[in-house]
Amino acid sequence: SLAGALAGGVTLLKISDEALPREGLAGEGQEALRLAIAELHRRGAQNVIVSRSEAGALALVDGALLEIVGPRLTPADYHGAGDSMTAAAAVGIARGLPAAEWLRLAASAGAVNAARHGLGTGARAEIEHLVERVEVRPLSGTLI
Repeated sequence: SLAGALAGGVTLLKISDEALPREGLAGEGQEALRLAIAELHRRGAQNVIVSRSEAGALALVDGALLEIVGPRLTPADYHGAGDSMTAAAAVGIARGLPAAEWLRLAASAGAVNAARHGLGTGARAEIEHLVERVEVRPLSGTLI
């Protein structure tokens, strides 16, 4: 369960905004997402990414609240996009990339997956090409 994983502490938690209500973290809008991210961090997630489909993602990384805006591609199938995003983030972290770089890699992988039919079918070259079109912007305000 998520509660058990968080209790043990995790380096990265990636969750969709649609899954937050199942964890007792409901609400609409960016402020509600900020509160949910802060609570997930409090529960044991060092870094948190909340994906929001076409709206991009919000993330808490190394104490900074960030907005990730990915490339606009024509969606074909969203299934597996979050898994691709999570896998790319894990690869970036394992490689020791700076946070902004692994967040761009993650958003690019998720976008490529959503633009294709089939799970995890995006090629590395496609993902790396789109990285340059992903923006990572700091959000103002205090989170934690």
